[in-house]
Amino acid sequence: FVPVAAGEFLYGDYKEKRKISYDYWIGKYPVTNAQFGRFLEDGGYEKREYWSDAGWEWRVNRENKEQEIRSVRSASEPFFPVVNIAFFEAQAFCNWLDMKIRQNGILVAGARQVISMDYQVRLPLEIEWEQAARGVDGHEYPWGDVFNPTFANTEESDTVRKYGIGTTAVCTYP
Repeated sequence: FVPVAAGEFLYGDYKEKRKISYDYWIGKYPVTNAQFGRFLEDGGYEKREYWSDAGWEWRVNRENKEQEIRSVRSASEPFFPVVNIAFFEAQAFCNWLDMKIRQNGILVAGARQVISMDYQVRLPLEIEWEQAARGVDGHEYPWGDVFNPTFANTEESDTVRKYGIGTTAVCTYP
């Protein structure tokens, strides 16, 4: 996770001034198959406490699909981003991670710390995501305003096949 400071920033296509009045942390990289796999191994699909009411209803109605998802994920590349999960699954993962961090603490610079009860692991709001990605200056891309195909996994990054690289390890484009 990386910290994002409260304050004003430029938001959206028209770079309108917006303000977030609180500090928060956001994941530096997407959740990996290995990380999501720990949620699965811990019984994440069976434990109701990780799911919202709507999420649990969705999960119950998708029982057979869940078995298919688990078998595919278990064979996936561990450091690649988890893909093809629904909003409710992502939400349940965040709830699971939040409970695990509160129970066990988190390693920060090699030392175990407990996060403040003011914080909660959850999916970011759109405005939080944009502030974290664009910075206070409202950059077009996280690295600045000029597109660079070597900085992101895009169709333009694929100089051979010209249809995109597909998923890559989450640390491929730091």
